[in-house]
Amino acid sequence: MLFGAYTLTPLNQNGLAMKVGIGYHSDDITASNGEASFFRFPIDALISQEGEKWQFGLGITYHLNPEYESSFTTHDLIKADDALGMIVEVNYKILGKRLFGPSLQLGVRYTGIEYKFHGVTKKFDGSNLAAMLSFTF
Repeated sequence: MLFGAYTLTPLNQNGLAMKVGIGYHSDDITASNGEASFFRFPIDALISQEGEKWQFGLGITYHLNPEYESSFTTHDLIKADDALGMIVEVNYKILGKRLFGPSLQLGVRYTGIEYKFHGVTKKFDGSNLAAMLSFTF
């Protein structure tokens, strides 16, 4: 689950914009013998092209304080180094048509990123594909 706040700053009158945001991102799994969670604080910066109904974005993400916590056999908390990744995003305006105006958007986002956990030599692929629902005002 990702919760965040973003600002969309127009760069010209033709729909080019800068999207910058910060959020809290967590993934959880629960089983009968324990649970595990992975959480981080992403900072995103994208250049986007906005049209009447579509918005396309490309940018970078920087994940602060990634941590993995589990309680299957023992309680473990493993921290990772901050990580830099890339974002590709496409949004469709369900409500709203005006360029840079209020809108409700349905979107898809791909994030490509790898994490290096402390005490582990291998990097872990944290890339993901996400469905998004957002409101711009």
